[in-house]
Amino acid sequence: MPASLMPANAWFIYSLGSGWGHLNRALALARVVAVHRPVHLLTNSPYAERIASRVQNNHLTLHRLSLPTQSPTSLSNAKRAIQLKLEAFDYDCLIVDTFPRGLIGELADVLPHKQEICRVLVHRDLTPKYVSSKDLASFVREHYDGILVPGEPDVPFINFPQATLTAPWLSRNATDLVTVPLPRWHIPNRQPLIVVCATGQPNELDFFGQITHQLSVEFPDAAFKCLSATCPTTCSPALWLSHWPGMDVLQFAQGVVGGGGYNLVHECAALGVPLIAFALPRRYDQQARRIQQYGRLVTSVEEVIAAVHGLLRAKSAKRAKGEKKGCKAADKVGLDRVRFSYVNGVTAAIAQIEALVDSKNCSKQQAQ
Repeated sequence: MPASLMPANAWFIYSLGSGWGHLNRALALARVVAVHRPVHLLTNSPYAERIASRVQNNHLTLHRLSLPTQSPTSLSNAKRAIQLKLEAFDYDCLIVDTFPRGLIGELADVLPHKQEICRVLVHRDLTPKYVSSKDLASFVREHYDGILVPGEPDVPFINFPQATLTAPWLSRNATDLVTVPLPRWHIPNRQPLIVVCATGQPNELDFFGQITHQLSVEFPDAAFKCLSATCPTTCSPALWLSHWPGMDVLQFAQGVVGGGGYNLVHECAALGVPLIAFALPRRYDQQARRIQQYGRLVTSVEEVIAAVHGLLRAKSAKRAKGEKKGCKAADKVGLDRVRFSYVNGVTAAIAQIEALVDSKNCSKQQAQ
């Protein structure tokens, strides 16, 4: 069915923001919702093209935009392009990820004219400067029927009456990981696996590729894989792995090195995998605070090497202790499967959005 002919009960997810973060969080929700209703997902992630064929179907459509903003003219054109997408389809719920006024402020002109539909904010952590400079508290109170807080309660609008806290939104349910096909790679001699995630901005790729190379030289008895969309120029193709969603790979890791983005931190926390992470510079996010809640914050490659050394030594000692007692080692090794029991907040989020939509529709019917 062409997207323009989708019925009016569709949901529209606004998920602008570069890198994997916004796209992964939106897809965690969209792929489940699309089982029962049409979903539009608006993204400008440079990675969307790589997975579009895997996620799109008759009910889920990715709308990909390129948003140059270097000049007033291009900024104005970008705002107009986004607004045209928002006006091109019928839907009864608009779900906005992270930026209440939009990535470039364009929603400030749109939301006041969307009062007939349900408007929901996905409230990830935001810097205090951004919140105060745009008077976001007043804007959110006035223009959002619901606020969903996906797993990070220490956020500016958590105490608003329309706010609901859920568990983090993850790309895989715990039961999914038992059944997903194994990635097409192997770990020789059942070596401990450390995954280096280059899943942020494209210009950060070579930095993590170099870390992967240095770790592989420093620790020849461990296996290292750089998980990224494309192979960094600083990394041997033999050490590179491209796979989505990343949780399929992370479940086998004894440790992860990466940045402090929302998805990687919460995926490692759910899987119980130690995270060694840099607080990468972001305009609106506070990665250091997130890493400190789960993981080890590092600021240099030397600190990464020291952290990995300690991790591998601890794992080796634990495994040797278990084998000495005649017990099966508790740690994951190679591609051993482990059953997980974490909660994916996507289910609760969908139920809350559906309740908000029903309430909005009831109010409209009573008004008529």
